[in-house]
Amino acid sequence: MSKRVVPIFLFNIVAFLSLCVLPAWSITDRVSVKDFGAVGDGKTDDTAAVQAAVDALGKAGGTVEFPLGTYVIGMVNIREGLILQGHGAVIKKKDNAGKWSRTFTTQAPDYRYSGDELSRPLVIRGLTFDGNRLAQGPYTKYELEQAHMIFLNADSSKPGRLQAIVEDCFFHDCVADAVSVYSNVSLKMSNCTAVNVFRGALVVTGGYSDIQVNNLSAGGDVHVTGIDVEVDSAGYNRSFKVDLQLNNLDLAGDFDIAIRDGSTVTGNNIRSSGSPFNLYAVDSSVRISNSTFGVGMYSGQGNRIIYPQDVTFSNCTFYAVRGDKDTGNKFAPLHIYWNIGKEARGGQRLKLQGCDFKIGKGIKADDVTYAVYAEADNVERDNRIIMRDCSIEAGYKYGVWLNLGGNLSLSNVDMEADTALYLGSTTGYFFNVLVDDISLGKGVKTYASIPYSGPENTVTHRGVELDAGCNVLASNTGLAKNTYRGGRIIRGSMPPEKTPGLLGDICRLNNPVAGQTYEWICTASSHSAAVWKPLMAAGQ
Repeated sequence: MSKRVVPIFLFNIVAFLSLCVLPAWSITDRVSVKDFGAVGDGKTDDTAAVQAAVDALGKAGGTVEFPLGTYVIGMVNIREGLILQGHGAVIKKKDNAGKWSRTFTTQAPDYRYSGDELSRPLVIRGLTFDGNRLAQGPYTKYELEQAHMIFLNADSSKPGRLQAIVEDCFFHDCVADAVSVYSNVSLKMSNCTAVNVFRGALVVTGGYSDIQVNNLSAGGDVHVTGIDVEVDSAGYNRSFKVDLQLNNLDLAGDFDIAIRDGSTVTGNNIRSSGSPFNLYAVDSSVRISNSTFGVGMYSGQGNRIIYPQDVTFSNCTFYAVRGDKDTGNKFAPLHIYWNIGKEARGGQRLKLQGCDFKIGKGIKADDVTYAVYAEADNVERDNRIIMRDCSIEAGYKYGVWLNLGGNLSLSNVDMEADTALYLGSTTGYFFNVLVDDISLGKGVKTYASIPYSGPENTVTHRGVELDAGCNVLASNTGLAKNTYRGGRIIRGSMPPEKTPGLLGDICRLNNPVAGQTYEWICTASSHSAAVWKPLMAAGQ
């Protein structure tokens, strides 16, 4: 049987003679907010009663019970060692609560954890949080961006973290964050749902934190909810590092992660059906597997991967999708910026292992679609896209687009895009491309578009065979000046007269005739009529 707070009547001679009784409270490990005057009728302001229940437990901690009902709350200070437990109870933000009305918060000095070790758990479970957004005033221009439902942080001058557990909770109609994580927090969030939450189901803004999220569903018809990690405040020892583990997430809204300072992200079974999709990973590591991402319109402001220092997607599927607010006609599920502004970073790796690129909802026939689009990069910085065992389905206008220079490695890629490769370059921005065992589908119209030529550009082919019908090359200035290594095997039914080719290519007849030449080698590259030298006759 659970313990409860019970009144103890203290008597003394004076009180007895005056017939006066003074009530007090015996503090045990479990209280009910109703014992402190909470009504739970959805109308009465229960803030003071809930705060009194929390304070009755003191720093020793214990369980605060919320019996069935709707509790109107402005802001309640909470601390480590507490369990806030509901049984179908609703926590409703009071009307016009204000910008800084964090419904449950650990921020206040007398409540904020400060220590050298991991704190005792703060547990919030089994509660529904109603943000009451229609009664809060204007918020869509971030007027109320601090009015979170749960706000977690600890003293960043100490190495200890606040240990928090949020489980089996439902958040809806919030004007800021459902769960907001600041600095020095160790959070486990599981089995939660967020609907119509303006800023995000989970928002992480402070460093020196680690977060585990399991079984999170987020969506909505007014605010399509997702997650947002933008670490712009330091934790202990001025650290911006965060470690995130994301498992089984179903997000109708944004997948927005910006990390640095050696942070790590591991994700498995993430389903993000709508944009924006943003990943900023400077000096950080990201490993995401078995996941699906719908990515909207190509943009210089969103749907981008920036500084992918050490990023790997394994067995993931990327869809180009048109969002409700997308008005443009360019779409790229992976849009990569190796560098922004004057900052030049090198040695970055974006690895795609066993990934598929598909056309999703709303994409029109005249839209310009790229499976992978990489912005300008100097080849000497040794940043590289590595694609292995991937597929790009028909419907994409371009498979892989290097806008101006960069390093690219393709291995065992099934390609159905109209143009398999676009390799752009200019002075100072050259490319180094390795194509190893690429398979071209019947829908491929152009093998490669290489607008400009220069000896610093290098293309290496290994184990590449293609039908003559796919052997279309495009260029503005010719292909002769580029450096070519290896070569492709081009299979056709006719000798190579006016046939495009790259230096070292082999043209081979499908049906050789005994005694007649059936193989030729390209000795001078051209996108229109390469020079071919007879190599071997059938039967030799």
